[in-house]
Amino acid sequence: ACCSCMEIMQEQHKAFLDDALSKFQVYKLIKAVQSGANLSAIRGSHDHKTVRRPELIAAVQKSLDADRRTIIADLAMEHDVSYGTIAKIPHKELGLVKKIG
Repeated sequence: ACCSCMEIMQEQHKAFLDDALSKFQVYKLIKAVQSGANLSAIRGSHDHKTVRRPELIAAVQKSLDADRRTIIADLAMEHDVSYGTIAKIPHKELGLVKKIG
């Protein structure tokens, strides 16, 4: 059965929490499937093994509780995740903000 781009975006959001593919990437994949292209070569190329899951959020919270001055790059290396994924956790998940002054 064929799905719309929006349905695919909603399903991947449920599965990956972080939007694994952009709307443009999903659109390109739909067009490739419709044209009959061989997609076996790209299978797994968008596989994100880490997302903002509860275990990761708890581990980052523990790291931040131990040292509030930890920088995002260090957290990313410590937890072996991308900078972008780790950067969203303190702000979006934990509600922390950087205080200047």
